[in-house]
Amino acid sequence: MFPYAGVEIHRGCDIYVPACNDGVREHLSRIGEEPVKAKLEQLPESVTKFAVFTDSIGTEDSRSQAIHRYIASVWGEKYEPVISGGIVDVAARGVTKGEGVKYLLKALNISREHLYCAGDGWNDLPMMEIARMSFAPADANPAVFASGARRVCTAREGAVAEIIDILDGIY
Repeated sequence: MFPYAGVEIHRGCDIYVPACNDGVREHLSRIGEEPVKAKLEQLPESVTKFAVFTDSIGTEDSRSQAIHRYIASVWGEKYEPVISGGIVDVAARGVTKGEGVKYLLKALNISREHLYCAGDGWNDLPMMEIARMSFAPADANPAVFASGARRVCTAREGAVAEIIDILDGIY
């Protein structure tokens, strides 16, 4: 149906790639991860989330919108697709990074005033809304900046190091 689409399937820290394209390769390169190559029938049963990629992960276009519409129409009662550029992230309905951060805060007995988050897309907004301060790389989705995230350089230019420097100044 979407011959141009690449797919990453996440289970914990493992990333399985049953269909690869330029978008998947770019994403894996950005995050410094090696995929576990597997066919769909070889995947473990408990999948954390999956993502469908167009060839250009930074650009939302009619292809990513078509994938989003399809997933929402077929699996919308159980799963929630979120577009972030040319990536459509899909997780179980109600499962967000915000809910994950709330769980982590409670489990570690940490207050929100000590939570700092970084993100670049729509799927990061629920988590960033909870944080005391959030950061976004310079090439993030404009909606992330509209949420009040502090702009830092791009990931390739050292965003994490810049965030650490900022936090060093706070603590």
